[in-house]
Amino acid sequence: MPERDVVSWNSIISGHSKRPEALLYFEQMMKVVNEKEVPDRSENGTVCLHGRSGLIYEAFNLIVERMEFEAGPTVWGALLYACSVHGNIETGEIAGRNFFELEPDNRHNFKLLMKIYSNAGRWEDVERVRHMMLDRGL
Repeated sequence: MPERDVVSWNSIISGHSKRPEALLYFEQMMKVVNEKEVPDRSENGTVCLHGRSGLIYEAFNLIVERMEFEAGPTVWGALLYACSVHGNIETGEIAGRNFFELEPDNRHNFKLLMKIYSNAGRWEDVERVRHMMLDRGL
């Protein structure tokens, strides 16, 4: 690859996002980013890559222990989505609570948590979240 920039690395990482190798590519990309002195907000991407690879606890620990800034909806949404894909109820509930505080009127957030509960056969929890949505007019 003659020009290794953020766009080319993002393409590579996106193509490998569900494989553990994506983390290696991400680390290589960060070396390029640091060489070009691009502002570093890499925690967002790292949380997303860990989550997509099924490393849910590692992604959660990045948020609560290592992030240098307050996690926003993008970060919590990436974690909630990863929990829905990988069936992690406990971390999904934490991500959902944080996400609901940041975006209380986004129905997609509630649907992701309902999917987690539904896949686990937790129908009472599905109903509870559905009622939360109805109470908010969603």
